[in-house]
Amino acid sequence: MRRGLLIALALLVGCSDGSGGADAAGAARPLAALRQQGGVAGAESYLVVTRGGSATLIRQAAHPDTVAWIVPTSQRTQLQALVASPDFLRADSIYFPPKACCDRITTALTVYQEGKPPRTIRSLDGADRPGVVELTVGLLRQIIATGTAQ
Repeated sequence: MRRGLLIALALLVGCSDGSGGADAAGAARPLAALRQQGGVAGAESYLVVTRGGSATLIRQAAHPDTVAWIVPTSQRTQLQALVASPDFLRADSIYFPPKACCDRITTALTVYQEGKPPRTIRSLDGADRPGVVELTVGLLRQIIATGTAQ
């Protein structure tokens, strides 16, 4: 999986609009990342969405693959609003259900705010996450579904 992550980071660093300016560098910076692993199949996926709207998904399963696409502006705008909201900024960094069991999916949601260190919120299926965290994870899963259906 580490090799796949390095490939994703290389793709992100290489993203630009061709102008070579500061705007291109800003657009290539990550906005949010979602890592999911576990479940019955033991699959693992890693999504990175950049500020400019590029998305890269790496899936590790029976047939590993990497997919890249452009996130629709409406979804990117919604994502930016969610991760900048006061409720999101107040969320704890870890959420686990009272009874952790087998075959659950572990989620790590990382957000990249300008001028601040990356912030990761980890959780396990069945955890009581705040609404804004649920909405953000749900939107990122929707971005995956939209992008991989193309």
